[in-house]
Amino acid sequence: MPRRSQINDSALRKRMLAHAAGLFAAKGYANTLTSELGRASEFSEGRYFIYFGSKDGVLRSIFDDYWAQIHERVHTLEKTEPDPVQRIRRITRAAIEVYRDNEDVFRVVASHRYPSASGGLSPECAYMREFHSVALRAIEQATRQRTTRIARKTAEMIYHSLRGALEHLLNRYYEAKHEGRYSFTIADVQQHMDVLVNALLAGAGESRSDRHPE
Repeated sequence: MPRRSQINDSALRKRMLAHAAGLFAAKGYANTLTSELGRASEFSEGRYFIYFGSKDGVLRSIFDDYWAQIHERVHTLEKTEPDPVQRIRRITRAAIEVYRDNEDVFRVVASHRYPSASGGLSPECAYMREFHSVALRAIEQATRQRTTRIARKTAEMIYHSLRGALEHLLNRYYEAKHEGRYSFTIADVQQHMDVLVNALLAGAGESRSDRHPE
């Protein structure tokens, strides 16, 4: 069991990252000065450096924490949901739920590349790569229910189509909400994704079955 000091430290770190994500989402990462991280909050600039080392370190931690939440949920789904099609739907729902609870963080993650430990930029964090792997395995399993000859490239195309659509729909929801328009809701995002999952998987299965009849 974690000590009370560890729990308090974790809660403090979470609040610090939430504050930083709000600034980055509102002003942009490049336009946010390190001094602003402390000036507009209960935390000092020095405390940010103690916890995260640099502004890049703050951004890296925002990425890691966001994807860690999704990672935990999708790994549970991979172990507990035997139906791959249903697993794909539930993976998208998990991503939407994490977004709903972390809107500012999503805006930062969607508009920036992940800063590597060497100081440069790498395409994605480890948790994001693992999410890719879990989702891709589910897609491959789902399409193999229709044919054993589905190409990995087709599965990857489906994955990137779903991921791109999800980011687009979440951005659309965010913009509508912050403009005071509530005609497009989180439920609408999920409904669109369910329809797209069904269409892409059915289309992939039919096209492959036409070429390679069982």
